[in-house]
Amino acid sequence: MNVVDLTKKYDGKTVVDSVSFEIPKGKVISLIGPNGAGKSTVMGMISRLIAKDSGIINFKEKDISSWKSKELAKKLAILTQQNNIQMKLTVWELVAFGRFPYSGNRLNEEDVRMIEKAISYMELEDYKERFIDELSGGQRQRAYIAMVIAQDTTYYGVDLYGKRCLAQLLEKLCRIEGLQWIRLHYAYPTDFPQEVIDVMAREPKICKYLDIPFQHISDNQLSLMHRRHTKAEAIDLLARLRAAIPDIAIRTTLLVGYPNESAEDFAELCDFVREQRFERLGVFPYSEEEGTFSAEKLSDNVPERVKNYRAEEIMRIQSDISLDNNSARIGRIERVIIDERRGDYYIARSQYDSPEVDEEIFIEVASVGKRLFKGRFYDVRITGADQYDLFAELV
Repeated sequence: MNVVDLTKKYDGKTVVDSVSFEIPKGKVISLIGPNGAGKSTVMGMISRLIAKDSGIINFKEKDISSWKSKELAKKLAILTQQNNIQMKLTVWELVAFGRFPYSGNRLNEEDVRMIEKAISYMELEDYKERFIDELSGGQRQRAYIAMVIAQDTTYYGVDLYGKRCLAQLLEKLCRIEGLQWIRLHYAYPTDFPQEVIDVMAREPKICKYLDIPFQHISDNQLSLMHRRHTKAEAIDLLARLRAAIPDIAIRTTLLVGYPNESAEDFAELCDFVREQRFERLGVFPYSEEEGTFSAEKLSDNVPERVKNYRAEEIMRIQSDISLDNNSARIGRIERVIIDERRGDYYIARSQYDSPEVDEEIFIEVASVGKRLFKGRFYDVRITGADQYDLFAELV
């Protein structure tokens, strides 16, 4: 067994600065040293740089080729196909190579040069194409997803140019080479610009997704909330959006139990949810927040049990709608991005799902036949659905 002792190069503050040793084909390498010496880093980087099934790497007296979990799979022992090869790689060079595609960092020219340098030490030219071209593509796709976020995105430009310019901003973003998805977050319904609808309809890079927090639909409640639109205007906006963008996924947020919300107001809200069949919906029972208009001027006069019942009832209605909407997607081929691996599944999302708040698409690892990379786009076919998640297979 070849033993590499990193203790001698450990100063208690930094990881090992460099490592140089030979790995004869079919032999065993063991790394030793204290925590922080760089054992995991060195082992993980070796596993990426050299070819499969030539030997064994031991780590903490365990053969890492037997490890199955997500993290340890990254460090699967891959040893040289050549009988003897001398490696002289600094930890920085190894980290620069090995962090892709697991971090959110964009692969820049300096990173590429560092990777090429590391690969040149191994004298394995095919790895340049395998890792740099393939992995940088995945990173490029991941890096080039734009989220346009504001309390109300439709007011972009008012402070800068004296007029709303969101449509023009979106058009300029769409001209940026490499951008894959552009997602809008938070657009209030009041005076929603028609030109934004038009640009969303014609530009394929803009996700067919919009978050519009309607809060309520009863004119009585909208007035008390100081919302500057009416029920009729809200319904007209939804009709215009769906007419121009038939496959749009609309997310909304509703508030129940606001001061003076009557049974009639709530019934009107329930009918609104049934009629509009939102793709994404969240609901919250009202609670007073110090300093707000409602806390200072209105009485919190809806009992807590009524607030909670109304929130649960809205979600009961939405649950059936969501299942119907998801079931209608079965059989469709959709473009998705991989967010993570969780147990036996890759977790992905489509253009219709914002990260962390919307639905997830589960792809069974065993059905794929190859590794899927976090942050990379793939085409999948939707095979199953429940109320709030989907199941798919790789196309």
